Amino acid sequence: MLKITLGFLAICTIWGTTWLAITWGYETFPPLLGSSVRFLLASLIYLPWVTYRRERFPENRREWQVVLVLGILGFGLAYGLVYIGQQYIPSALSSILFSTYPFWVAIGSYAVLKETRFTVVKVAGIIIGFIGILLIFGHQLTGFDPGYFAGMVLIVVSAAVQALNLILIRKWGINLSASVLNFLGMGFGGLFLLVWSFLTETWQVNLTAAGLLSTFYLTVVGSVIVFGIYWWLLSQVQAVTLSLSAFLTPVVAVVAGYLFAGEVLSFWVYLGGLVAISGVLLYNLGDLLTGIQKRK
Repeated sequence: MLKITLGFLAICTIWGTTWLAITWGYETFPPLLGSSVRFLLASLIYLPWVTYRRERFPENRREWQVVLVLGILGFGLAYGLVYIGQQYIPSALSSILFSTYPFWVAIGSYAVLKETRFTVVKVAGIIIGFIGILLIFGHQLTGFDPGYFAGMVLIVVSAAVQALNLILIRKWGINLSASVLNFLGMGFGGLFLLVWSFLTETWQVNLTAAGLLSTFYLTVVGSVIVFGIYWWLLSQVQAVTLSLSAFLTPVVAVVAGYLFAGEVLSFWVYLGGLVAISGVLLYNLGDLLTGIQKRK
């Protein structure tokens, strides 16, 4: 039980601090190039592991489709949008806006997979969550900043893209190991981001201590280690329990942004964030209560 608790706290802490690390990484790499370097290096770290364990690689068209979707949508497009959007908004706000991810998964699962059953509690959680997001966007009605607004939109779109990625993988199903999925997914995603960067960015690299340390942290801790812990936890506890990390991660991001970057958000962002995260908690508690009743 102690290992599970520590693992859960670890993924919340790591994912909560990666948002600030992304901001620091801008000192060294342009956004898309930085995200590309992160995932290409992470993929290379996975290579000796999957080789040593002789993990099974994709053997048919469907499995390669899943790997490509994971790479292009999950690690490529979704993270590319995050890296671009977060240039214009605080890291803590990015984390709060990305917390809409469970809602997009729920809506997509209901529409595409027909596997989500909406209860009163879950619907209430979704409604409350989106009310919180509307409150955050609403503060832009005064002192409208196009760049700030665009940054917020890109983060929300990124969450929706990540949800689509998960839904497609669920729909097709796959028996590949988590290591192979991460190795190939991060590799394809890194290549996708590299091409995107080459076409749209000027490759001006400024080697600073903060930028290099953030890249190292995002690669080793924020990609390789955290996904290893996540997949291990998924084999130990219910997915519903693990999904509660979506509630704690933004809290960690807000604290980290305040302590280490002096990020102070507006009253409406704090209020909207509190409402949105409460919606996430309520939605997940609906699933958690359902799981407890089934065990009884």
